[in-house]
Amino acid sequence: MSPLSRILVTSTSGYTGESTFINNDTLNVLEVFLRGGTTVVPYPTLNNNGEMNTVRISTLAGTVNNSGLIDDAQLSFQFGNINNEAGGEINTSFTLSTMGSRFINSTVFDNYGTVTNEASINNEGIFNNYGTFDNTSGTFDNQGTFNSECGSTLLGTISGNPVNEAPCNAAPVVDAGVNQTVNEGDLVPLDPATFTDADITDSHTATISWGDSSPIESGIISESGGSGTVSGSHIYTDDGTYTVTVCVADDTVEACDSLIVTVNNGAPVVNGGPNQNVYTGETTYVTATFTDAGEGDNPWSWTIDWGDGLSDNGSTNNQFAPIIGSHIYLYPDDYQVTITVTDRDGGSGEYQLTISAEVLRIDIDIKPGSWPNSLNLNGNGSVPVGIFGSSEFNVDEVDTSTVLFGLNGSEAIPVHKGYCGHIEDLNGDEIDDMVFHFREGELGIPVDAESNTELTLFITDQLGNGIYFEGTDIVRITPNDESSRGKGGKGPK
Repeated sequence: MSPLSRILVTSTSGYTGESTFINNDTLNVLEVFLRGGTTVVPYPTLNNNGEMNTVRISTLAGTVNNSGLIDDAQLSFQFGNINNEAGGEINTSFTLSTMGSRFINSTVFDNYGTVTNEASINNEGIFNNYGTFDNTSGTFDNQGTFNSECGSTLLGTISGNPVNEAPCNAAPVVDAGVNQTVNEGDLVPLDPATFTDADITDSHTATISWGDSSPIESGIISESGGSGTVSGSHIYTDDGTYTVTVCVADDTVEACDSLIVTVNNGAPVVNGGPNQNVYTGETTYVTATFTDAGEGDNPWSWTIDWGDGLSDNGSTNNQFAPIIGSHIYLYPDDYQVTITVTDRDGGSGEYQLTISAEVLRIDIDIKPGSWPNSLNLNGNGSVPVGIFGSSEFNVDEVDTSTVLFGLNGSEAIPVHKGYCGHIEDLNGDEIDDMVFHFREGELGIPVDAESNTELTLFITDQLGNGIYFEGTDIVRITPNDESSRGKGGKGPK
């Protein structure tokens, strides 16, 4: 395909053409002419993002931005700017007999990519080399300014005015510190991190990336005479392995170093409250709370072992929600209750408390108003038993269907039919008491019990709310012989 002869780019009145020409493809062209006046701003512009071959770019005033390839090019500028961006490449390989290959006066050439010169360049402007300028096969007469910036590469010889070599700023040397192993919830400080800088007059800033989802934060710098420390601290809320990166920067250069923090799973911390005293048959409640430094360690499973062979369990996703359990103890004893909370990673914490269950003790009187309380085992009468009420014990709440009375719990007998208890005030305290009647021969006392033996008899029962109660009183066994048979007390009228 034959190359285009000429592309005119102008921003000066009186000239035809576009003020900006953009190339994103491959273009073969003999000349791109940027024609603008020195007082016209902005200059006409060539933006090359593709490839331009065998091209003469000339201008009275203009701007060239190159991020692609300008190959086999002859550049002739009177005023304007050339910006060869990073990754861009410009190769000059021939001269123009009428104007020469030159940069005149106000031209500024900023090279961040690669420029290869195989021709003859006369520079009377400013050439700033940040990338690579290869002048091995060409000539470069520097009658203006040639600045070789830090990190750039200059190959070949520059004649004319000397090249200005910009000194490179030394980068800091950073040591983030030793690796650490901690638990969830621990405060993790830098050890601290340290740094040095050969440019002892530089001032510095620091950042710390903790390697989790937390934002990068500023480190605290302490420095003097080219060395210093970086301080900072962090709390990890989940177990894992994290890379901590510490970066220190001066005005132009940044350097970084890293360390590894291994975070072990932390067990939940459980609180189940104080020890408790309850009555058998009463519903008792345990309210437990827990905290876990691993905020994302849900779900948490929990178990309440009530200490009597029974347990409750469940799970929660909210460590701020209390764990509530309820239980009824049927027998008096001291029960060791264990509350265990386990996180998703297997870490568990436990709490123990003692719940002392006892039978509610009440006052009773066998044969109210008499002493001694004599029993004839050969008698066939009934034995009255009074249960005293009090401000803490309301006899109206007694479940009369559960009353038992006798020598002990295993031999106690139910209330005799017809004598299910009646209310009266036995001791004149204006508080209701209750009287039950039981058969003398049904109290579980061995018939061969020795005369004048004193025995303790028990009465047990439940209130309507399920609480068990117990009362005791002493009886004396009367002589057990034939002459006493059938002479027991009488039942109520």
